[in-house]
Amino acid sequence: MFSTCVFFFLLSVTILHADSSLFLTTEFIVFLLLAVLIEHIYIPNKKVTLSLNFALVFAALMIIGFYPAMWISILSITFYKLIFANFEITRAIFNGAMFGTMAYIAGSTYIAFGGSTGSLVLLELVPVIAYILVSILVNHIIATWYICGVIKKADYTLTDVLYNFGWDLLTYVVSLPIGLLMVFLYSHIDILGIIIMVITLAVNSYIFRLYKKLELFHKELHSLQKTSINLIESMELDDVLKSITESCETLFETKRCAIWMYQNERLELTLIDGSSPEKNHFLNEGEGIVGKAVQSKSPILVENIFSQEWQEDSLIEGVYQEQPSAIAVPLTFYNQVIGAISLSRDGISDTLEREELSQLIDIFSAQAASALSNALHHQQIENQAITDEKTNLYNYRSFYSQLDDKMKKHPEQPLTILMIDIDDFKQYNDRFGHPAGDKVLAQVANLLKENIRENDIAARYGGEEFTIILCGTRGVEAEKVAERIRSAIANYPFPGDQKTPRVKLTVSIGVGEYPKDGDNAIDIIRKADQALYLGSKERGKNRFSKFIKTTSYDNIVDFPKGVDNNDSGRGCD
Repeated sequence: MFSTCVFFFLLSVTILHADSSLFLTTEFIVFLLLAVLIEHIYIPNKKVTLSLNFALVFAALMIIGFYPAMWISILSITFYKLIFANFEITRAIFNGAMFGTMAYIAGSTYIAFGGSTGSLVLLELVPVIAYILVSILVNHIIATWYICGVIKKADYTLTDVLYNFGWDLLTYVVSLPIGLLMVFLYSHIDILGIIIMVITLAVNSYIFRLYKKLELFHKELHSLQKTSINLIESMELDDVLKSITESCETLFETKRCAIWMYQNERLELTLIDGSSPEKNHFLNEGEGIVGKAVQSKSPILVENIFSQEWQEDSLIEGVYQEQPSAIAVPLTFYNQVIGAISLSRDGISDTLEREELSQLIDIFSAQAASALSNALHHQQIENQAITDEKTNLYNYRSFYSQLDDKMKKHPEQPLTILMIDIDDFKQYNDRFGHPAGDKVLAQVANLLKENIRENDIAARYGGEEFTIILCGTRGVEAEKVAERIRSAIANYPFPGDQKTPRVKLTVSIGVGEYPKDGDNAIDIIRKADQALYLGSKERGKNRFSKFIKTTSYDNIVDFPKGVDNNDSGRGCD
């Protein structure tokens, strides 16, 4: 709306006050073409880009006049942003309107201070200084309004404003003598002198631009080398994810980095800014910017996530903040997607152009994907070493190691061991077969996990035996857990055959407490095992029994199924 109003206003005042014949002159057409060329051959410099467009527009002001110079500025900027910079049409028009507003107000100020236009008279210093300062001031007022008011960039500070103001001032001061030289050449050898000068400037600017681009790219490659070393330093998944986050911040100057893991055609948010997300967040392939990148197996660079094209996708993804630009990178290893990265930036082309940035992303994503794949493989091998294959619970070795470790590191913290055995499991295997038995083991494991806390530890002890470490739990609370597990398994319909599609299975449980029943892992396991076999198994199965140590002898207290655990717990203590 702002851009349209500005264009109509400037067009109206031009029709009312300008000599239309000036827009048909060779000078106007040549200046317009040269302005597009010189805007295209800008010089990148870290956070800003340096352009000599001002010199050409100022020379046009002196040679052709106020209104032609203003429209040379508008049209050259709009055309360049739309065609060469691949801006959306609304954003390209906004840039043209901004420079048009600047040219109109600065030119009016120049005339108000007595400056001459459309003639080759000797310049006066005061109008020129006023023209430069007003140009910079209007430019920054509009730019700051757009950054803070429209795209709402929260971290755009006064320091950023002063930094950009200083570079613009330097650009204008350097451009002014060049503009004056253009006027001088025009007065002696006509428009050909300006053409020769602009082409010379363009060639030199292009060479310098190449130098700056190579310098920047060399720095990025040097950072990439360090990144590669950091990524292969560790095989631990957490360390690799952290290195990827830190590398993105260094290489791409990101304000936010989110890492997604990919499995079963779905993305899971795993890490955001180096920390675990507050809640689970999943995306299907094709959802959000990162989902589309995964679907295409190609990075997606978005200049403005607030645009109509990308706003809905960025909101679905939910990881971007106030920064207007985003980069979504799939991590593929041997053409298989294993994860993705979402990056939030101030702008796509702040330091490198899109082509160079895309090359850098391709190199980095290949390294990150390789490191991530190695870490996942390493984690899988580690899990296999500590995990039972049939039940996906911890195996005996891991269970014993964790139990011993907890007792040694936290000797003051109580815990309870549950030894669990499936009753008459051999008969079930003999009747329904071992494949069915394996399914029972897996389902029992699931029921165990469903009925304990996350910090408790469930393991397959061997055969049809399981064990659980209830951390920080004892007495009545441990008995409640034992009864809950017994009841859940007794009431679950396990698979059978055609004659008996649903089979009832039960478990017997033995309970041993640390430090009440022993001061080491072996002793506690033995006491819980005694409670299981001398108590629950001997006294009818489908129940839990607790080992009780007294001053003169050891005793095993039996808790039949359906017992009131609160009463029985008090009776045992």
